[in-house]
Amino acid sequence: MSITSQIKEKARQLGFFKIGIARAEPFPQLSALDEWLEYGRHGEMLWMERTRGKRQNPSLVLPNVRSIVMVGMNYYISESLENIQGLKFSRYAWGEDYHVLMEDKLKQLTAFFLSLFPSAKAKYYVDTGPVMEKPWAQKAGLGWIGKNTNLISSDHGSYLFLGEILADVNLDYDDPGADLCGNCSLCIQACPTNALTPYSLDSTKCISYLTIEKRGEIPPDLKKGIGEWVYGCDECQDVCPWNASPQVTEEPGFLDVNPALERLSVQSLHENDFNDRFKKSPIKRIKYQGLSRNLEIARENQESSKEHSSVPY
Repeated sequence: MSITSQIKEKARQLGFFKIGIARAEPFPQLSALDEWLEYGRHGEMLWMERTRGKRQNPSLVLPNVRSIVMVGMNYYISESLENIQGLKFSRYAWGEDYHVLMEDKLKQLTAFFLSLFPSAKAKYYVDTGPVMEKPWAQKAGLGWIGKNTNLISSDHGSYLFLGEILADVNLDYDDPGADLCGNCSLCIQACPTNALTPYSLDSTKCISYLTIEKRGEIPPDLKKGIGEWVYGCDECQDVCPWNASPQVTEEPGFLDVNPALERLSVQSLHENDFNDRFKKSPIKRIKYQGLSRNLEIARENQESSKEHSSVPY
């Protein structure tokens, strides 16, 4: 078995359903970041601007980088959240924080890699470093970047977490993923806030950005479009034909729904127990203040919807 095959087999043993390897070289998709930033579509995510150079040139992240090993982990679960009064949370936030879970697995994979190349240098990240994960994942053959700007895999849809290892050794490289979106535009039509155009996302309108990354007040003209989403949004994924029959994850950390979500109502949250409820959840990112703000918007939208539905015609 070749060294590249050994690395891929180890990745599968650790629970990574997708793995591919790309040569660390410039390619056109990396330069698209310039236009996206110039138009201000990153909103308040100022670190995207600060790390622009590194994101476009991985050799600034790891000198003499030769290979980027991309891995994907399926997080889809088929259950639905019950007893949360119509509130909506992105599926990726139902279970454990993927950063922690995947980082541990990538640490193990990197250790295995370095056992094969003792003199090599390597760095690993899970949505935590200045790496443009989705373009590299497409280049490594994990799938393609769809019109909703998510990475889509023909066998796992888009319910994938991504991680990567940068290494200064040459490996066997995979062919890039082919775009299979075709003429479909369901994701663009489904976006409640019109944040999508084909293959481009205006983060300042995106519900995931507004409920997670946006600090302070959310613009009044966007509150209604948020609907009952409290953390993140899956609208553009749920309508994607490639997600029609997704495989259910086998990762226990994602299968176990955080009981705090099912106990949560728009009036039951208190600051003194927020950290205990969400210490292992990605929801801790937005802190008590952010979750309270989002719950209030969801409550207002629920009330507005009830009033509208009760008006006789």
